[in-house]
Amino acid sequence: MSIMQFFKRYLLPYIIFTIALFVILNTPLTHVAKQSKTTSYSNIQLMQYQKKYTSLMDSIHTDLRKHGYVLTVDFAMVNDGKVEIFIKNLNMKKKLKPREIEEIKKIVNQLIEQQNFVRATFQIQLSNSTQPVLKAANRLSYNDLMEYIRSPLLDKGIKGFSLDYEISPKSSEVIIKFANPISENLKREIQQIGNAVLEKNNFDARMVKVVIID
Repeated sequence: MSIMQFFKRYLLPYIIFTIALFVILNTPLTHVAKQSKTTSYSNIQLMQYQKKYTSLMDSIHTDLRKHGYVLTVDFAMVNDGKVEIFIKNLNMKKKLKPREIEEIKKIVNQLIEQQNFVRATFQIQLSNSTQPVLKAANRLSYNDLMEYIRSPLLDKGIKGFSLDYEISPKSSEVIIKFANPISENLKREIQQIGNAVLEKNNFDARMVKVVIID
């Protein structure tokens, strides 16, 4: 067998295979797949993290309002115990400018340090978009989701309710509480609206439930 025949029969297929594999592993789709892998946390773990970070989340929300920013602030756990802080501007008539985004990040980082947390633990995401939610898994809060539910209820003329959320060992609940009793028909309509919002924002209905209390 000549050197050329050996090359064509054995070395060339190996080289082609190696190049093809390299290209596949370095395509954007593959990178997305790698990045999408997120640690899964039990609800009991999430409850512990929620207790740890609630004060910080409330401080961020309050301080941003003091600076004139009316935004939703939510936390979610990501890989290796790190926390993603996602802040959303739901007012599409007044989008955040680059200067404002930098100021918001500065405020958040200052509060992280003031409460003696490590800045490297946190990832800050800001968005001018109203749909969908930035993150559906491993949630420590549901402030943006509550606003998404509130809006269609008000559009339907439904009033006299408050919204809250609670994480329990088995599931999380977005609670719609009415001060006065409402009809069963209205309850069903509200449940349908809530479930539609969950589905639109990619929440697992087995893990996050809409609960109506009157």
